[in-house]
Amino acid sequence: MKKFLLLLAVLFSIQSFSQEIKYKEYSYSQLFNMIENEKDTIFKLENALILFNIKTDSSFIVKSNYLEKPVAIKKSDSIIVNKRLEFDNVYFLQDMLNRIKQPTGIGLAAIDYGALHNIVFNKPVRIYNSYDIRMYNSTFKEDVSIRFDNREPIVTPNKLKKTGGINNNRTSVAISFNEFKNRVSVTNFNNLEIENPRTVYLFIISNVINSIDNKNLFSGPINIRNSKGNTEIHKNKITGNGTSTISFENQQSVTISGNEFLSRMNRILIGDKNEGLVFSKNKFSDGLALSIKNLNPSDIISWNQLKNGFTSSDAFFTFTDLIPDEEYNLIAPDSYRVKYRDSVRYKNPEVYAGETALKGVLYRHYRNNFDMVNANLAYIDLKDFETKRLEYLYDANPSFDTYFQWKVNQFLKLFSNYGTKPSKAITFSVYIILLFALFYLFFPNSWDRHGRNRILDRYSFFLKYMNKQAGIHEEYLEGQQEELMDYDEYRKLIETSHKKVPKFFTSTAMPIYKWAISGTKLSAGFLKRIDIMKGMWSDLPQHKRLWKSTLLISAFLIAILYDVFIKVLNAIMLSINTFTTLGFGEIPIKGLPRYLAIIQGFIGWFMLTIFS
Repeated sequence: MKKFLLLLAVLFSIQSFSQEIKYKEYSYSQLFNMIENEKDTIFKLENALILFNIKTDSSFIVKSNYLEKPVAIKKSDSIIVNKRLEFDNVYFLQDMLNRIKQPTGIGLAAIDYGALHNIVFNKPVRIYNSYDIRMYNSTFKEDVSIRFDNREPIVTPNKLKKTGGINNNRTSVAISFNEFKNRVSVTNFNNLEIENPRTVYLFIISNVINSIDNKNLFSGPINIRNSKGNTEIHKNKITGNGTSTISFENQQSVTISGNEFLSRMNRILIGDKNEGLVFSKNKFSDGLALSIKNLNPSDIISWNQLKNGFTSSDAFFTFTDLIPDEEYNLIAPDSYRVKYRDSVRYKNPEVYAGETALKGVLYRHYRNNFDMVNANLAYIDLKDFETKRLEYLYDANPSFDTYFQWKVNQFLKLFSNYGTKPSKAITFSVYIILLFALFYLFFPNSWDRHGRNRILDRYSFFLKYMNKQAGIHEEYLEGQQEELMDYDEYRKLIETSHKKVPKFFTSTAMPIYKWAISGTKLSAGFLKRIDIMKGMWSDLPQHKRLWKSTLLISAFLIAILYDVFIKVLNAIMLSINTFTTLGFGEIPIKGLPRYLAIIQGFIGWFMLTIFS
């Protein structure tokens, strides 16, 4: 008897494993009629094929051109769904046996025969392990959950074998131009125990997702987890409370671009074995928690989208693991994020190491791709973070060493963006030179022969000229008399030595003498030609005084401007010399500026050393 029962059990188990699932078949119109006629508040459907029927489902034909808004081929009113929907193992398919004819006037745009289009879902939507879901131009007032659990492959129905319209281990989810008034979740975990896990091609494009009621930090408006296939999340606007999460690994390609993340917190988790990544042009208004396990050289991550700040998701959870359970359960989760961002990540050495590791991954990625612009920006961010750490170390243990390290880092940021911008160092040096030149301008130095008397001498020259009968050139020569007397003695020496020395010396010395005084003679000749007074100013007729006074004042002002220019130039040259060489060991200035020059020389030595 026992053997007979055992044999029955074996036969029954074999029969149950060999039996195919029996799929119910409905058109799209039939599906929504059943939903409408359902008496219960929940509509459940499992193991079903939703096959497109050209005769009844024309309102479910949508022209789609990827990033452009899908358009219905046949305009119709919105479908209102007031039931909670729960689908399990439901195939949304085209009926290829009907050989549907392409509508005219479509061009190159793709045609979706059987899209959930222009529908208002007033209740939650749950879709489990279903194939080829396309949702366009619809409104979801409650949360939406699409999940794949990678269970063992289901035996392909005969209908699908004939059409060839489905790959049992692959599905696509396209969600575009919808409005989600609560959260949306798409989850596909890669079950390693399955030989050929389901591959999910996920496209979430140009949706508006808002979750204003969710107050849980770890659950937010959008939750995307895809462990195999392709993921594209593009041009979505995501707002609301909680944390938006996008996680992926083992992807053939991943694109997360042009999205606007306005939720309270956002997490992007980049796992292992991704073949192609584009993560760019996103906007994160309230920061980003980022995790990166691996990057390929061809991956694209734009730094500009991270300028509002980001933290390490892995380091944050290291921090929460360190908190005792009794404390963790008493404090609101959001307070951890603020505390972590503003203080903990600088203070805790383990968390600090995790944060710098993430920043280092990005820095190395940019450098390895010779993207020096983004590499420099990442390096500046890393050094800014280090400066915050040094400030904390000084506050915790004040000493000259900790203070010096902190202040040197701050100076390097100001001086040259931590060495990434040498031109800033030159600009900073020029400011130092001009500042000290301003001090030197008001004090005499040995480089300026006239010194502080330069402008006084100019007044004296013009006053003497206007009160003498002599011309302006004669007044000029009188001022040069001391210099000319030296040359006259040289000329007399040449003349007296004419017959006492070889002729070579006298014949070559005289041209040199003429060349030496030529500048003075030319200046005197020029002044003689432009002399407008030819006598004293007081002897001029009344009708000539006005225009001659105008000319004299103009000439005087030009001369004064020249003097000021020379004085400023001398001060700048002195400052440059002091900054670069400390006056070649000699300080050509006296009084208080002498000590300022020593300080400037030290600053120049310090700054030029760092610049080198």
